[in-house]
Amino acid sequence: MLNKYEELSKEFQFIDEFDLPLSKDISIKRFVHKKSGLTLILNYCPGPKCNASIVVPTESINDKGLPHTLEHLIFTGCNDIPYREFLEVLSNCCLSAPCNAYTAEDHTCYSIDSIGPEGILTYLPIYLKYVLTPTLKESDFVTEIYHIDSNGKDQGVVLCEMQARENTADDLLEYSMCRDIFEGSGYQYSYGGKTSEIATLNNQMVRDYHGKFYDPKFMTLIVQGCIDIEGLFKVLDKVDYVKSPFHNSEKDADFIPWRDEIPPLLKSKSSFVPYPSESETGSVSIGWRGPPIDDIFKITALTVLLRYLQDNSSSPLQQRFINKTVPLANSVYCIVHEVKDTKITIEFSGVPVNYNKDKQQEDQQNGKSNGDVGKVNQEKLKKDKENEKDNQDDEDENEEDDDDEDEEEEEEEDEEEEDEEIEEEKLKNCEDEDDVDEGDSNLFNERSIYDRLIKVLKDLKSNGFPEEDSIKKVIEKEMIKMLEVLEDDPLAMVFGSLLCCVVFPSTKPGEHGDIKSRFFLRPIFEELLEKPHQFWFDLLDEFFIDKPYVEIILKPDSKLSETIANENIQRMKDTIEKNGGEEGMKVIGEKLKCAIESNKSFPQELLTQTMSKIQFDINKIPLIKIETILNRAYTQENPNPFTVQTLLVQTHFIHSTMVFHIQQSLPDHLRPWLTLFQIILFETDLLVLNDNENISTATTKKEKEKEKLLIPYKKVCKSIAEEVLSYEAVLGFSNSTFTCSSSELFRITASCQVEKFDRLIYWIFNGFFNFSLNLKRLSTLLTNVYSSLQDVENDSTTMCGLSSLIRLFPNPNISNEANISIFKQREFLKSIISIIKSKNQTEIDFIFKMITQVRDCIVSNPEAMFIQISHSASISDQSFTQRFVDKWNEYLENSNIKLNKKRKPQQDQQQEQQQHNNNNKKEQQQQQQSSIPFFQPLERLKTEIPTPFSEQLIIKGSESNNLLQYVTLPINTTHEDYPAVALLCNIFNGKEGEIRKKGYSYGHSLLTDTTKGTLIFGLTESSAPVKALEEFHKWLKTIRDRPTEIITQQSIETAVCTEIYDFYSTRSLPNELIIESYINIFKGLKDFQQSIDLLNRFKEVTYDQIIDVFNKYFIQFLDPNHLFLSMTVNPSSAKPLEAELKENFNISITSKYPSQLYIPFNYEEYKLSCKK
Repeated sequence: MLNKYEELSKEFQFIDEFDLPLSKDISIKRFVHKKSGLTLILNYCPGPKCNASIVVPTESINDKGLPHTLEHLIFTGCNDIPYREFLEVLSNCCLSAPCNAYTAEDHTCYSIDSIGPEGILTYLPIYLKYVLTPTLKESDFVTEIYHIDSNGKDQGVVLCEMQARENTADDLLEYSMCRDIFEGSGYQYSYGGKTSEIATLNNQMVRDYHGKFYDPKFMTLIVQGCIDIEGLFKVLDKVDYVKSPFHNSEKDADFIPWRDEIPPLLKSKSSFVPYPSESETGSVSIGWRGPPIDDIFKITALTVLLRYLQDNSSSPLQQRFINKTVPLANSVYCIVHEVKDTKITIEFSGVPVNYNKDKQQEDQQNGKSNGDVGKVNQEKLKKDKENEKDNQDDEDENEEDDDDEDEEEEEEEDEEEEDEEIEEEKLKNCEDEDDVDEGDSNLFNERSIYDRLIKVLKDLKSNGFPEEDSIKKVIEKEMIKMLEVLEDDPLAMVFGSLLCCVVFPSTKPGEHGDIKSRFFLRPIFEELLEKPHQFWFDLLDEFFIDKPYVEIILKPDSKLSETIANENIQRMKDTIEKNGGEEGMKVIGEKLKCAIESNKSFPQELLTQTMSKIQFDINKIPLIKIETILNRAYTQENPNPFTVQTLLVQTHFIHSTMVFHIQQSLPDHLRPWLTLFQIILFETDLLVLNDNENISTATTKKEKEKEKLLIPYKKVCKSIAEEVLSYEAVLGFSNSTFTCSSSELFRITASCQVEKFDRLIYWIFNGFFNFSLNLKRLSTLLTNVYSSLQDVENDSTTMCGLSSLIRLFPNPNISNEANISIFKQREFLKSIISIIKSKNQTEIDFIFKMITQVRDCIVSNPEAMFIQISHSASISDQSFTQRFVDKWNEYLENSNIKLNKKRKPQQDQQQEQQQHNNNNKKEQQQQQQSSIPFFQPLERLKTEIPTPFSEQLIIKGSESNNLLQYVTLPINTTHEDYPAVALLCNIFNGKEGEIRKKGYSYGHSLLTDTTKGTLIFGLTESSAPVKALEEFHKWLKTIRDRPTEIITQQSIETAVCTEIYDFYSTRSLPNELIIESYINIFKGLKDFQQSIDLLNRFKEVTYDQIIDVFNKYFIQFLDPNHLFLSMTVNPSSAKPLEAELKENFNISITSKYPSQLYIPFNYEEYKLSCKK
C-alpha cells in the first residue's frame, strides 16, 4: 500500500488511512509534505461535490482582529497574481462556489466547493499561492480593512462587518464569556476585532501576523468528495510550499501556535453587560471549563448529559425555565465548545426584564380564588362536552336515521359521563403541574438564574432520573443522529470531526496527532450505555456543582443606542478636527481615491490563459441515483383525491412530507392564527383513541370515542424525541416563525428509522388531528413566541427584508406571509396574551376554536394536498406509502372534519370526456398529465410592487445599514427569458465589484425571486449604502451605454458555470433530492430530467438575449417612476443618508421607526367581523 502512494506522489509521504465505520464508501488518508511539513488529508466520498479547505491555526494576541483582517486581505492578491477579484472569478469558471473563508477563535479556514473533480485541480494550486504568499498591499488594507472618508466617517469592509456585529446580543455574549472564562489566553480577545481597535491597525501589523502564523508546517489541507487522487497529486506536487514572505526567521524560529497552556479558571465571575435594544428580554449565559480537547470520552458523555437536560419540552431545563405560566426564558441552549480546553455553556435567551411584575400579577390572579379558576375550567369542560355532544348528534343523525331515539339518548348520556371523566383527567393533569418558582425575582441579578440552574442539577443528583432508561434513550438517539448527520452532509461531518485534531499542531517534531478516534464514537456510546446512574451524577460534581463558573448577564438598555449614535457623530467631528478641518479631509479624500484607483482588476488574458488548460464535461459529474413514482389523484393507481409521490433514494431512513395548499382553503380572518397553530403542533396534550387491543373492548366508532386517552404534552414531546428522528410543521419554506417563502403552503415533514415508521405515523397524525389545548400550555407557548418576536426587531437585515415584503401585497389581509409578519403579529399576539391572562373562559374558548378551525380549514379540501414518502429501494417492504395514505384517510375520517371537494372523481371526468372526439381526448389527457391542481405549477398569490416608494426604518439596537431596491420580474423559471436574466445577475455577483473594492459594504447582491415576481438589489452591513447604490447604478448605466465593457463571451461562460454549480450543488445529497423532487413539481416540471434539460438552456444564451432582458427588466432600476427603495439604518446615519439620497438621487425618503408599521388589532372588532 505504501508503494502505491509513493508512485502517486514524490513530494508527499503517506502517514495512515482508515475507513469510516458508518459508511463503506468513505475512506480517509493522511499525508505530509516532505519538505515543508504541510499535512494533507484526503477523504474520498461519492457524489458530485468536491471541496478543499486550508486550515491555519491562528491565535489572537489583542482585540484588533488580526486573524480576521488577514483573512480578508488574503483574497486581494499574491506575489504571482497581484490582483483582486481573480480568485473569485476563477472559482466561478471552475464550476465552484465563490471562494470563501471564515475566522474562528483558534483557526482560519479558506475553502472552495466544486462540482466534479476537475475544478479543484485548477483552482487549488492558485488558492494556495494566495494563502502562502499574499501581497498585503497598503492600498488593499485601506479599502478592505479601514479608512475614513472625506466626511470623517469610518469605512472599510471589515469595519462594516464588525460594526454591524459587535453590539448585538450574540457577539457581546460570546466575547464577554471568552474574555472571562479564558483570561490569560488567546481566547480572551475578539478574533473578529473591535471597531475601536481596528481603527488603530496598520498594514505592517497584518504582515507581521502572516509571517508568524502562516507557516506550512502548521497548516492542514483537507480535500474531500469525488477526488481524482492521481490528478490531485500531480498538481499539488508542483506547488512551492514556502514560508511567508513576511516571516522573521530569528524572531519566530521556535514559535508554535497554541503551545502555551491555558490558565485554569480558579474563581467564579459574574459580569453585567448592557446592550442597545428596546427589547423587554435579555440573556444569561453560564459557563464552566470542560475537559481537555483530547478527552473524547468525557466530551461525548457531557454532550449526552446536556442533550438530556435541554433536548425537548419535557427536558428538565425546559420544564424549569421555559414551560411555565410565567416563563423565565424562551429558550435554553447547552453545548460543549470544542476548543483547546473545552468550555461548557448553558445559555438562557428571552429572559424577561419584567419577570417580577409578571409573576406577581399571575400570583395575584391565582391567589384571588383558586376555586374560581377551577370553576372556570369546569365550565369550559362542560362546554367542550356539550359541543362534542352536539357534533356527535349531527353525525348520528346522518349515519343512523332509523335508530330508536330513546336508545340514542341513553348512549349519549353514557358518552357524557365518559367525556366528563376524560376532561377531569385533563384538568387534573393541567393543575397538577408544578409552577412554583423559588429564587430571586430579579432575573438579572447575580446568581439569580445560576442558583435555579444548580438546584435543578442537585435535584437530579439527589432524586435520580425519572425513568430507569432516561439517559439510555438519549444515548441511543445520539447514535442514530450520527448516521443522520453523516447522511445529511458527509463532507461537513468529516471536516468538523477532523478540525479538532488539526487546529492544535504537535509540539514534537515528526509526531502526528490522532485523527481517527473522533470517527469511532460507537464504542464510546456503547460503553456509556453500560454506565450506572452514578457516573452521570459524578459528571455533575466534576464539572458543574460547586465548580468555578462564569456568568454573563446581558440586559437590554433602550438608551444605549442613543448614546452610541451620539458617540459616532462626535467621533466624526473629532476626526475632522484632528485632521485639519475641511481642507485636511480633502487631502484624506484624495489619498483614498488613489488607494481605490490602485486596486485594479486583473487582465482578461490571465483568466483565459488559466482556463485554457482544462475542459469540463458535466455529463461526467457523478449523481446520486433516484427513482420517482408519481401517482396523480383519482387514478387507478391512486383513487384518493390527492397526489402521492414515492421517492426511492439512497437513505437509511424514511422521510414523510405532507404539503397543503391553504391559500384558498383558509378564510382571511384565520390567517393571523397561523403562527399560533404552528407553535402548538406537537407541543400540547393529545386526546387519542385507545388503540391498545389488549386493553380496549371497543368495537364501534362510538365506543372508541368513549375510550379516548389523554397524553400529557410532556410525554408527547418525550416520546416524539425518542421515536421520531426529526419533524417540522411550518408555513411555506425557510420558515422562521415570522417570515417564510411560498406562504401559500403548509408543510409537515418527519423522518425516522425504518422500524419506527408506524410510530412516526402515530405521533404526526395524532399531533395534527388530536391536539388538546389547555389554558396554561397555550399561555406558555404564547409568551415564548412573543418574546422571540423581539429578537427579530433587533436584526436590521431581517427587518429590511420584512418591511419590504409586506409592501408587495396589494391586499395584505389575504396574504399568509403578511399575516405572520411581526408587523401584524406583535399587536395580535399582545392582544391574545392579554385575553389569556384575563382567564375569561368565553374568550379563551373562542381562541381555542380559532386555532382548531385553522387545522380544519387546512385539510378541508383533500385535493389541495400532496404527499411524498421517501425511502431506500433496497428495503424489502415497499408498502410505506400505502400505509401512510391509509392511516391518513383513517385519521381524517375519525376527525369528523367537514370536507369540501372541488373536482369530480375520475370516473365522472371520463364519462364527460366520452362526449368529445379523440383529438380532444388526447389534448385533455396530455394537459392532465402535465399539471396537478394547486401544485403543478404552484398557484401563487399575486404580488405588486408599489411605486414610487422609498422608506428607511431606524433600528435603535443596530449599528449597521441595509438596503433593498425592487423592480418587477413577471416571469417564472420556465420562461424563455429566465436563463438570460439569471446569467446577468451572475455576471454582477461574480465579481467583487466597485462596492466591495471601495469598502462601502460588507455584502451586496443582485437576485431573482420568481415566487414574488421581483428582481432585487441588496446591500447588507453597509457603512455607505447611498454610495454603494450609486455604484450599482453606474454598473447598469455602463451596460446601457457601453455594454461590451461588461457583457463579454468570457463573462457569459463564467456565469453559465455558476449556474451549473448552483444546480448540482443543491442536488448532491439525499435530503436535497427529496426536497427538490417536489419543488420541481411546484415549478411545473414533469421530472428531474426536465430540470436538467432546462439547465442546458443556459448554455444557449447569447449576448443579444442578455441585452434584451436588460432592456426589459433591469433598466427599471434606473427609472424614478419604478423606484422601490427600502432601508434599515442606525440612528446616527438616518439624517445624513436622507440628505445624501436627496442630493445624489433626488429621492425624498420617509423615515420611520418599526413601531409605526405595527398594525393595530382590536379584538372586539375582530370578533364582530368573524360573525359577519
